[in-house]
Amino acid sequence: MERHKYSFINHFYLLFKPLFLLILITSVLYYWLNFEKYAIVILGICFLVDFLPAMYLHLEYWYKNRGEEYAVTENEIIRYTEDLEEVFKVEEIENCIVYRSASVDPGSWIVILSMEQYNYARFLLRSGDELIITCLLMPKMDRVLAQLKGVQFERKKRGFNPLWWR
Repeated sequence: MERHKYSFINHFYLLFKPLFLLILITSVLYYWLNFEKYAIVILGICFLVDFLPAMYLHLEYWYKNRGEEYAVTENEIIRYTEDLEEVFKVEEIENCIVYRSASVDPGSWIVILSMEQYNYARFLLRSGDELIITCLLMPKMDRVLAQLKGVQFERKKRGFNPLWWR
């Protein structure tokens, strides 16, 4: 049973696009535009429009799931915290809502903005509680959640997926 937790690879996987964009913009400014004032302003605004929402989501997701690890089997979800192990059986899960952008679906080949890569799953439990698993823990969330048998999944497609927006 694989435990899903934060790792450098997960962080880098999501931050690769904005970092690559920064390097690309810097090289364009240096080599082709000779650091012209207006080009710096325009490309800087483009970078910030892409980077700031992605960084907000990254920090929000990190803050929500820090210190947690999850394991998923076909009939349960196990949450590990510092000294606690909680088991949630499939029968306890009312439904699961997955919030993600349509551009990251299989068959879609272009992700325009970095914030579109961020997604999460909200498990509503019959007890009234909820579990939130973000892409910082499980970058390939669809494959992992497909293991659960008997859970009703709902999909909400949005380009920007903060945790507070339901």
